[in-house]
Amino acid sequence: MAHQVQFSLSERPDGSGMPLYTQLYSLFVKRLESGDWQKGSQIPTLDDLMVEYGVSRATVREAMARLEREGIVSRSRGRGTHVLRDLSKDRWLLLPNTWDELVHHIETLEADVTEVRRSFVQLPPLGLRGIAAAEYWQAQRVNRLGPGGAPYSLATVSLARDIYDTDPDTYGGKSILPVLARDPRVTIAAAHQALTISTADLEAAHHLGLEVGVPVAQVRREALDPAGRLIYLADIVYPARHLRIDSQLI
Repeated sequence: MAHQVQFSLSERPDGSGMPLYTQLYSLFVKRLESGDWQKGSQIPTLDDLMVEYGVSRATVREAMARLEREGIVSRSRGRGTHVLRDLSKDRWLLLPNTWDELVHHIETLEADVTEVRRSFVQLPPLGLRGIAAAEYWQAQRVNRLGPGGAPYSLATVSLARDIYDTDPDTYGGKSILPVLARDPRVTIAAAHQALTISTADLEAAHHLGLEVGVPVAQVRREALDPAGRLIYLADIVYPARHLRIDSQLI
């Protein structure tokens, strides 16, 4: 058993080069999400986990340290390690399936926004739906749940400059998409959303407090006007472990 787990941790067929303690951390999160380690319970000792997973004490210690930094577990000498949070309910970030649901979801999140940068840019036409506008106002932002909360997304949002210039103060605020959706001067004829599962690069890892190479969800949202012009583009990175998708099939 220990040999099999050790093999799964040490071999990386995808070539991501993810550190061993990061792989172990991911396995611990899966046990927490499945309810194997429940809130309030004491989890196995370092020695027990070393044997179970076939790794060194330092690897287990580093994986546990990350869980502690995220407020998931509490460690104390003589009392062991206890679970503080119920990760079985941690997929709280809903990815809506309709435009109205998306607008409502963004409004109800009440995100605390930290702006990383803003500028006026031209977008390369390759890979875009519709006709590119002459220029866009663009902002990159880190979104958190409340002041001091953990970051849940890194968003790069581009808005056609002629629309931005109609109300820079409002459009330069926290949530651009709801403002755009309710602007009576703007008609949105088509909107599209695509999700891709990828891994965190250096930029996403830095802003979202992740390890490089951990799973993330990359979402692209595009909105077009009646003339087929791309007026809104958002490229958003979410930690995959928080994301949930609910679809009404019938």
